[in-house]
Amino acid sequence: MQVQEAILTRRSIRAFRPDPVPAAVLRELIATARWAPSAANTQPWEFTIVAGQPLQELRRRLCAEALADPVGTPEMRWPATLPERFAARRLEVGKATMNALKIAPDDKDGKQAWLLAGLRFFDAPQVILVSMERCFAELALLDVGAVALTLQLLAHGHGLGTCPQVAPLRYPWLFQQVLGMPERMRVLLALPIGYPLFDAPVNACRRSRVQTEEILRWIGDAG
Repeated sequence: MQVQEAILTRRSIRAFRPDPVPAAVLRELIATARWAPSAANTQPWEFTIVAGQPLQELRRRLCAEALADPVGTPEMRWPATLPERFAARRLEVGKATMNALKIAPDDKDGKQAWLLAGLRFFDAPQVILVSMERCFAELALLDVGAVALTLQLLAHGHGLGTCPQVAPLRYPWLFQQVLGMPERMRVLLALPIGYPLFDAPVNACRRSRVQTEEILRWIGDAG
């Protein structure tokens, strides 16, 4: 698969087959993704692959916490308000997902069930946690983003699906309690990974991007 094809055909997967990804494949993905660029070659990222009983326990604890406290205490917070154009994009994808799942706007139980599905990492057989040492400032988030996207594109090239998630990170202490993640590390992204369940409607719902003209400015000679 060529790079351009991978970029244009990758999508976030929210329904997976139960069969796990072989450990050798996951190791190959990490081994290749680590060649992503980073400032001064600091390579601030670390990866933790979670599966089996520890993953089941993490799912259980996340759902229990969410039922008791839906907001949590995230270390990275979503803006309280967004300009209309950004809010509209968020609303559009939310509606498309709800339509694919046949969850009505007034179906509170259905919406809560979908929220909990996300906290279960959409029942993916494995989850890759991308973390960074707390000694790094926010600038290193660009590096972590680069390696995370590299990893997602590589996974897609192997016929695998991923879904970048931050919702489970609203309860950061659970990653320490359940998985023994050291305090010096900050989990920045959860990547459920597995073989996509292609006939699941949520994996085929419409997605869009704004037109190039909306996000591009020319300064100087445009060529």
